[in-house]
Amino acid sequence: MAAADEQPLTSESAPWEYVEPRAQSAGQKRPLVLLVEDNVGDVLLVQEALREYQVDCDLTVAVDGEEGMRFFQALDRNPKSPMPSLVLLDLNLPKRSGHEVLEFIRRSTRCPAMSVLVVTSSQHQSDLAQVRRLGATAYFHKPSSFDEFMKLGALIKDLL
Repeated sequence: MAAADEQPLTSESAPWEYVEPRAQSAGQKRPLVLLVEDNVGDVLLVQEALREYQVDCDLTVAVDGEEGMRFFQALDRNPKSPMPSLVLLDLNLPKRSGHEVLEFIRRSTRCPAMSVLVVTSSQHQSDLAQVRRLGATAYFHKPSSFDEFMKLGALIKDLL
């Protein structure tokens, strides 16, 4: 959850635009990673972790749970849309929770077995139990230390 002095991102305030999945070209080799995250600072940290571990991928960001769900609805409608190789999913999102997004992914016609890495500040045992039940691939607790956060890059590289 964002700190009291931080404003959650919205589609209008994000420094990137929501990108609907598009048809993959024949030569496209880089994996697609979808990050569903409302905190711009955490998005920047994920980008830095990817650079730190030289993870060569295309990163698409959805700034809330509703955008994340729309991404998967678009995938279900268009069988030529490229499938993300990995979803990085925060739990504490505006509009729809990460739990709802994960449940939606698991009910999706094209994505029920997709790799989903939950990246969250939550340490509640109930959250961990629920994401396990919903079939999350892995769970990464957002640490307060920059160096510890950078270890996310190694985990992403292993999952890709």
